[in-house]
Amino acid sequence: MLCIYLYFLLEKELFQRGFKKYAIISDASSTGVSLHSDPTKDPNTGRRIHITLEVPWSADKVLQQLGRTHRSNQTTPPKYVFIVSPVAGEERFIWSISERLSSLTAITQGDRNAAKTSHLTTKLVNSTMGLKAVQQLILCLAKLSVMPFRCPFEETKLNIVKKQLCAVEFLDERNGEFFPRKKTNVTVNRFFNRLLGCNIFSQAIIIKLFYLVMDYMVTVAMRKKLFDVGIIDLQFPAGTLAKVVISSSFPCDSEAIVTIHEIEVDFGISWERIIPIMRKRGSIPHFVTIEGSENQQLIYIFKMDGVLYGCSPNDTKHFNISADFLKNRKPLSFADGMVLWEHQYNEMENFFCIHHYLDGKCHNTCKEGSRKQELVIISGDLNSIWNIICKRTNTSNVNIVRLKTDEGFIVGAIVNPCVGQIIEKDFQLRWK
Repeated sequence: MLCIYLYFLLEKELFQRGFKKYAIISDASSTGVSLHSDPTKDPNTGRRIHITLEVPWSADKVLQQLGRTHRSNQTTPPKYVFIVSPVAGEERFIWSISERLSSLTAITQGDRNAAKTSHLTTKLVNSTMGLKAVQQLILCLAKLSVMPFRCPFEETKLNIVKKQLCAVEFLDERNGEFFPRKKTNVTVNRFFNRLLGCNIFSQAIIIKLFYLVMDYMVTVAMRKKLFDVGIIDLQFPAGTLAKVVISSSFPCDSEAIVTIHEIEVDFGISWERIIPIMRKRGSIPHFVTIEGSENQQLIYIFKMDGVLYGCSPNDTKHFNISADFLKNRKPLSFADGMVLWEHQYNEMENFFCIHHYLDGKCHNTCKEGSRKQELVIISGDLNSIWNIICKRTNTSNVNIVRLKTDEGFIVGAIVNPCVGQIIEKDFQLRWK
């Protein structure tokens, strides 16, 4: 027994020193083991990615397990990944864990987003926004409201889902049409409790649609400054590069430093960097084109979680692809796709938008499909210059963001590039 214990200690030490990249622990060994990145004790200070294969049916037990990689004096907070099935019961349990993690890190670190989970990080469902998303989803399925996005599911599948919602008393069917049930008082908890009465197929579709509706509503609310998520992590698609072009520092009244970072984000992805992503997806690359008067736009089609998506060399953001879009479009060969990919990637560096690239004309303010985007982030002692920022942006609701660049993480207030130039002139006049 002592030999096994010493063997486990040796394995833990090899992981903490960086000789082994993976550590597998069971529920029995989830107490008393510290695997966090402690710079004072362990050479391996890389960020931990904590993957939970089977979530225990106790929030306290989950927090106990997650604490193995999340301790004080750590270099970076871990990233949590929960492996769950698209079933309403499991989804609701993960939401409660996410909320408890957010509350815990708000107390310990003053930032409710400090402990990151790749599953439902910002989607705090049991809120007013979640209730509005549920109500909007029911209206969209009853066709009393238009879906604000392209639905990734066929009408036949949606009809099956609607009949399942009729069975759990959220919709009524009359003469082949569906209507919201008037007497049902819809709440988030009641909605997901009753989803357990639907089949697994319908639950997965409803949860997917709920995420899409809520993402859209949160995005619109954030644009209108009506939704606060604390420090916002600017996360871009895989392959996106954020490069600091210029950093200008100014000594402010509090004898601290204020820095204006001009950042260039390149959404394009070269052929050399897209090849490993294609291989990871496994399927044979499928390319189609959109014809323009001067150039062709190449679109790479791939399937993820049973849904078709597309992306372009100049913009790695994924967008939904419908079956109608692929009709009468002849697929390109791998060689032709490679040539057109490299051409579009290189040429889009000189164009403001995709319309200018395709047809040679567009208004100067259009940025759709632009390969590069400029960001301005002001970091440092924001308290001393907050009045200046609010005056120039004409609002007190300025977003605080966290962005990973080629020079490391930057946390600060994000402003429009044009406003950033005006603020920089104010700083130059004030602190010469």
